[in-house]
Amino acid sequence: MSDHDIADIHDELKKLKRDRKPLDLDAAVKNNKIIKTLTAVCLMMDDKEHQKGILKMIKQNLTEEQIQRRKLGIGGSDARIIANGTQEDWHNLWLQKTGQEEPVFNENSMFLMALGNATEHVTLDRLSKDFHIHALTSKLDLEYVHDEYKFLRCNLDGMVLTTDQPIEVKFHTGNKSFKELTEFYAPQLQHNMMCSNAVSIVFAVTFGHYGTFKWELLKADYDWQGHYIEKAIKFWDMVEKKVPPYKNFNEKNIGVPDQSTLIQVNMTNTKSANAWAEHAYTWLVNRQYVKKFKDSESELKSLMPKEANVANGNGIQIKRSKNNRLTITESEDI
Repeated sequence: MSDHDIADIHDELKKLKRDRKPLDLDAAVKNNKIIKTLTAVCLMMDDKEHQKGILKMIKQNLTEEQIQRRKLGIGGSDARIIANGTQEDWHNLWLQKTGQEEPVFNENSMFLMALGNATEHVTLDRLSKDFHIHALTSKLDLEYVHDEYKFLRCNLDGMVLTTDQPIEVKFHTGNKSFKELTEFYAPQLQHNMMCSNAVSIVFAVTFGHYGTFKWELLKADYDWQGHYIEKAIKFWDMVEKKVPPYKNFNEKNIGVPDQSTLIQVNMTNTKSANAWAEHAYTWLVNRQYVKKFKDSESELKSLMPKEANVANGNGIQIKRSKNNRLTITESEDI
């Protein structure tokens, strides 16, 4: 960053501080200079005066609603603690969920959270334009609760309209690589897939230092999710019973979930496109009859008299084997 850029940023910061108006985050993401300013503040953490000036304007827009929602259940941001947290981590989270303490955010973490919120639309817009991923971004439509365990919930950043794949976006100003960030956020990504009943998730990161951008499609790790649910049930049981987890705490870490990418191939662009199209059509047309076939097969077997070895009628024959297995074939009526 040049001296001229820094001078511009300082001027912008002074204007923001002088105006003392709440920052309109939706408007801010459309203003490149504001984004540049916010990013620069993250890079100048030693400049506490400027950082506090921005914090005053974004704090009230930040997390009151988010904090209240956190008390309703276990969210994606809690996943890392549930999966691999220490006794102290569990206890602090338990205090928050039982309403005994409010989440504590230092100025640095609060600022970075606000920055992430402010730049979500930027990353989603880039996904849509550069990679033709049509993303739904209405928060009202992106709150999900697990089908069975209602205390497991998530709020997605976006959704791919054509495939119903959830999207999680991050704005990173540190020195971690995309691979390191994927590992760090893997529990949250698995939690979000689990709550939204998805087999994969789009994970996208904008790197504020360099203006670079990367995304990958990551697949669900069902084995890890199974272990995670077990721990989540134990934790939420403690919340509901008001039993603190520091007593007889013996929870073992379940490690980091698999971060393999989901490899997708558009078969309409391959050498097998014609054969694929033919069989795809046949499958789509006949899939309704497969269920009917299986249902009828079960019903026919249930009608087989227990004392009979063979049953015939209407072109169908059922034979009972020595081990009592029933087999249905076509036959002429007797």
